[in-house]
Amino acid sequence: MQEQKSLSEGIMLLKVWLRQRGLDQGYGAFSGYIMGMYVAYLLKRKKLNNAMSSYQVIRNTWNQLSREDWTQKGCTLCPKEIGPQVSDLHLFFDVVFMDVTGFVNICGNMSSEIFQQVRRESALAIKYLDDHGINSFSALFMTNLPFYRQFDHIVSFDAASVRKAEQQLGIPARLDASGPWFTHLGIVGVLRQALDARVHWMCPQLEAVGTWSPVDGPPNPSERPFVLGLALDPEHALALLTKGPAANLPEAKIFRDFWGERSELRRFQDGSVCEAVVWASAGGIAKRRLVCREIVSYAAQKHLGVDNLLYIADQLESVMQLGLGEDGALAVAKACDALGRQLMQLEGLPLDISSVQGAAPSLRYSDPFPPAPYMAFKSKDAFDTVAMKTSECKNKFISPIPVVLNLALSSKWPEDLEAVRRIKAAFYIKIGECLKQQLNIISQPFPTHINVLKDGFIFTLKVYHAREVSLLKETTTPQGLIRYRDTEESLSLEMQYVHLPKLTSALHGLHMSHPCMGPASCLAKRWVSSHLLLDDTLMPELCVELLMAHLFHSPAPYQPPIQPQTAFIRFLQLLARAPWTSEPIILNFREEITRQEIIEIENKFNSERSTLPPLFVVTPETRSGTVWTKHAPSSQVLYRLTQLAKASLQTLDKELLTNENFDYKLIFRTPMNIFDVVINLHNQLARKDESLDATHVDRPKTIPDQANRIPVVGLDYVQCFLKDLRESYSDYALFFCDQHGGCQIGVLFKPNVLKPQEFAVSHTNGHIPKPPKQMELSQDLFIEDVKILGEGIVKSITVKD
Repeated sequence: MQEQKSLSEGIMLLKVWLRQRGLDQGYGAFSGYIMGMYVAYLLKRKKLNNAMSSYQVIRNTWNQLSREDWTQKGCTLCPKEIGPQVSDLHLFFDVVFMDVTGFVNICGNMSSEIFQQVRRESALAIKYLDDHGINSFSALFMTNLPFYRQFDHIVSFDAASVRKAEQQLGIPARLDASGPWFTHLGIVGVLRQALDARVHWMCPQLEAVGTWSPVDGPPNPSERPFVLGLALDPEHALALLTKGPAANLPEAKIFRDFWGERSELRRFQDGSVCEAVVWASAGGIAKRRLVCREIVSYAAQKHLGVDNLLYIADQLESVMQLGLGEDGALAVAKACDALGRQLMQLEGLPLDISSVQGAAPSLRYSDPFPPAPYMAFKSKDAFDTVAMKTSECKNKFISPIPVVLNLALSSKWPEDLEAVRRIKAAFYIKIGECLKQQLNIISQPFPTHINVLKDGFIFTLKVYHAREVSLLKETTTPQGLIRYRDTEESLSLEMQYVHLPKLTSALHGLHMSHPCMGPASCLAKRWVSSHLLLDDTLMPELCVELLMAHLFHSPAPYQPPIQPQTAFIRFLQLLARAPWTSEPIILNFREEITRQEIIEIENKFNSERSTLPPLFVVTPETRSGTVWTKHAPSSQVLYRLTQLAKASLQTLDKELLTNENFDYKLIFRTPMNIFDVVINLHNQLARKDESLDATHVDRPKTIPDQANRIPVVGLDYVQCFLKDLRESYSDYALFFCDQHGGCQIGVLFKPNVLKPQEFAVSHTNGHIPKPPKQMELSQDLFIEDVKILGEGIVKSITVKD
């Protein structure tokens, strides 16, 4: 084998593959030696040959490894006539792979969970090799997969808990230099029986033993914690009930003995009477994702005597005091669907409404703080809808929900742009009248849209007419010829009315397939916003959603997660890797982009990289790759996100599995000392219910209102002030703010703006003259301008020394 270069290279690649997944080090690992012996075994069986390339070696090895089950039918390098029968050895070992003598099982210390994990990873490797839409080499050999990023839930038993479990299970003392290995097997057995179909698989963490001094002796394996990863089954993991056997079967007693007082008889819809255990009885979707934690805690306490295990599942989600917006998004989607049906049934409109398409983040389940129902009063004594989450209506940010209306086709639309807009305004007035007369729904028309109050939510309806985009592109040459050319206004209108609703539908469908994608996007947005970068001019919300969708659409080298926390951690890993520098981000929803088109997109990306946006994202509707990222984010913002993600991952690597009392809000806080100027705002004007340190939500006060009025929507004092600052000083400085309850605005001056420059009348704002014909930006004048511009909003200003 040493003389065959392809075989040697194949074995080295397989060892790298094992190392990246943490499967080759520690007691009971699938070591590089075992992998080398298995390649020799395949060579002996003529499944491999010397003429194969290194790619063929690793592919055939993975293929064979994924098909063979050494826990049921082991293999041997020894001739059949020598040594004991392999089938007999399964009585004593979980995994059987005999050496050339036939008397040494080189997998004797390996548990069945480790081997099954290697098999699954082998099958996954074959799948990714066959997927031409991903860079399989990078996913399989270049990407490190820390243990806690591979699983949805993680259970950690400290050394004291393992000793308690050993006593509870009655495991006798054995000559076992590896530590409490049999106790670990017992713990796995109890949890496997408790969780059953709720988990696809579980796997213990392998910990390599380091070097030690001969004087001090080796480290005691009994003092190490036992960590177990759980990969949830999305079909069964969220079930609130564990159904057992029928009450008249012998298995019912085993079920009752295992679950104890939690087991009870229940009659089901099919008429059967079975033993069952009911878990979390109340709470939203987030509570259901933690049913496994309740099951593990109960089983560990009853059968292992362990009360204080460390269960890692939703620690990072706790920074969202109001949850991850799932229940609120469901309410918004329900109201939007009801309004859509009512709009399409309106009578008396000049043109029927053919379709209603939502375009709000809450309809993609990705709004960290979805709109809450507005409390509109019918009279001074009665109110119309449920109370909204706010302290005072006058300072509450009420987010409108954008909806696009498509009308039936007609040839009577004018060819003049202004006339089209006036007709659309007339439509808004007519829609408002019909809603009031036929459905008694409150609305408020404007020249560009109409606001509608439905079930307490404010929907902003806009009519789309395809000809309007064409009229914006239309230009006339001096020769009188009409030509069509994209303009900023036409591209913006097309994105708002055409691309965004389609993308909303696609992301909604992806969320339905992977229900944790929306909550994970909420967590990712909150993290980006807490670092003052979530902004249409810095890092647009849609870009965060698209990157998160990429993790679920192309999850290599992982499998799609079930827990939002795991998806968020992988999002940080994606930011830290920054793959957009060398490859396009392709979201091939419904496989609409062919393989040939993907090759053309990749070739375009490689040949025109310097002229394309730093983040190049392709969807079936936007194959140019520049629709969503043409203006933002910049390479500087992406670099900042990469550095923040690396720092966050380093903190999680260090603290997640070891520090039970770690404050996870630390990775959501950004240092303000990096800014040249910090503008402190009055916190009562910010969206303080959404801030990172919000501890409660005030109940609303009954403020009488009239039934024919709709409140001001989309009014955010901090964002309005931020917009004014950028309009006045965008040439000289960058402004950063947390849009979710941020009370500080960070200011970074651009390079060289504080140095003297040539005098220009158009750029005298905030400058002082400097002889002979120069001027320079004055920080004192800048601060004075900010105070004047932000009167009533600015509390104080801090200048960096």
